[in-house]
Amino acid sequence: MRVELEHVFTGHSEPIYSLSSGNDNHHFFSGSGDQFVGNWDIETKSFIGPLVKANGSIYSLYHDKQNQILYVGQRFGVVIIVDLTKKKEPKAIQAHDGDIFAIQEVKGKIYTVGGDGFFKVWEKDMQFLHDWKLCATNIRCIHYSEKHNELHLGLSDHSIRIIDLFSLNQIQSLHLHNNSVFTIETLDENRIISAGRDAIFHIWEKKDKQWEHQEMIPAHLYTVNHIIKSPEGKYIASAGRDKTIKIWDTQTMKLLKVLDRDKYTASHSHSVNRLLWMSEHELISAGDDRKIIYWKIIEE
Repeated sequence: MRVELEHVFTGHSEPIYSLSSGNDNHHFFSGSGDQFVGNWDIETKSFIGPLVKANGSIYSLYHDKQNQILYVGQRFGVVIIVDLTKKKEPKAIQAHDGDIFAIQEVKGKIYTVGGDGFFKVWEKDMQFLHDWKLCATNIRCIHYSEKHNELHLGLSDHSIRIIDLFSLNQIQSLHLHNNSVFTIETLDENRIISAGRDAIFHIWEKKDKQWEHQEMIPAHLYTVNHIIKSPEGKYIASAGRDKTIKIWDTQTMKLLKVLDRDKYTASHSHSVNRLLWMSEHELISAGDDRKIIYWKIIEE
C-alpha cells in the first residue's frame, strides 16, 4: 500500500472536531471550535464557504442524505437543523444540558447523546420522544449495528452500553476499557471494535446473543479519537491524539500504514480528531491543528 497526501485544506480558525459526507462523492462538511460548519470540495480542492454559524463549538454532524438535512450538534446542548435545499431557515433546538457528542439517524428516528449523560430519541424534526439517564458523566459516541438491530453507546464511565432498538432497553454492558470510550465501529457482521482514552483497541464478537471480548490491540500512544471502516470494508482507519492516522486490515487487524509527520511533513502537527472516507481509496482527516487533509490510498 502507498498513501499520498493529496491536499491540505485550510479555512477554520479553531480545532476541527467533526466531519460529514456531503451531497455527492466529492463534497463534505466540517465542524469546528470556530462555530462554523465548513463546506468543501475535493474535486476542485476548494473551500466553498461557511454553511451555518453556531453559538458554540461544533462537536458532531449527521447528514440525512435522503432528506437533505444536516444535524449540527454543538456545545451547551443545542442541535441546529439545516435544510440543505435552503427552503427553510436553520432551526435550533435545546436538546441536552451538556455538549452534544454524537447524532445518529436510524429507521426514521434521531438519536443523540451528550455531556449530560442522557441518551435521547427524537422525530426527524427534533420533536422529543424519549430519554434515559445512563450515567453521571459523558456519553461520547453512538454506533448502529444493522445486523443485530442495536445501538452501541460509548461512555466516559469506561463502559459500552448495548441498546436493543426494538424495545430501547439496555440488554448488555461491556467493561474492559480503563478510561472513556470515544469510538465504536463494525468490523464484520459479528465483530465490533472500540477504542478511546486508553489508546487500546478492544474487539468484541457476538456469540449466543451476547457480546464477548475477543482481542485487545495496543493502537496509538495516546487517546484514539475515531475509528472508521472504509466503504467497501477493506480498511479500518484510526485517528489519535498522538498526531497519527493508522490504516489497518479489517479482517486481520494487521497495521498497514502509519501517516505522520516523519513521513509526510505537511501531516497533522496536533491531535487528529476525526476521519471520513470519501471512497475506498480517499480519506479525509481533521484535527486540532485546524487542518483538513485529503489522502489517496494506492494499492500496489
